[in-house]
Amino acid sequence: MLIKTTDKKAIQALNFFAAKGGGKINRMKAIKLIWLSDRAHLRRYGRPILSDKYYAIKLGPIPSKTKNFSEAKGLLSEEVKAYRDIYIEPIGQYEFKSLDAPDMNVFSQSDIETMEKIFSMFGHYDKYRLSNLSHKFPEWKKFEDYLKVNVTGRRRMSFDDFFKDTAESLEYFTEPEELLKLSKEVFEEGCSVI
Repeated sequence: MLIKTTDKKAIQALNFFAAKGGGKINRMKAIKLIWLSDRAHLRRYGRPILSDKYYAIKLGPIPSKTKNFSEAKGLLSEEVKAYRDIYIEPIGQYEFKSLDAPDMNVFSQSDIETMEKIFSMFGHYDKYRLSNLSHKFPEWKKFEDYLKVNVTGRRRMSFDDFFKDTAESLEYFTEPEELLKLSKEVFEEGCSVI
């Protein structure tokens, strides 16, 4: 079974948060926890945990490929679907459950520590509280006016905006300025290599 490591990581991140949530989780909640994890990891280590494309929608940031993996009707190759079906199973339209322990070998130690920290900080939030929280961050606020008018629209987000802050986002992400600067340099150097 030839599956990209990035796809495995996305599926295992969904599985990780479902397992942490008691075996099942609301899809929107899991996706917001993944966004917070990517944001935190990027700001500290210069790379996101997942290599996904983020979009701003009315309910906040979404990693598009990861969202597809969590859906029963997601457009997946047979190989990816077979892999996903070992670990998670969509339940109805809004939830999915963990079927097996997450394969943590796909993650670095910093990935795991970041996801654990995000779950300890935000795991008790419900999907709406996480959605409302995401509206306080610059990567979503940038598209707020557009999304008020185009409620079913979406706009591609930039990882560069994950390094920015608003007064409200500083309540949750308070990395020292020097660390942010270094992480952004590492990220930009990695992008130029690709």
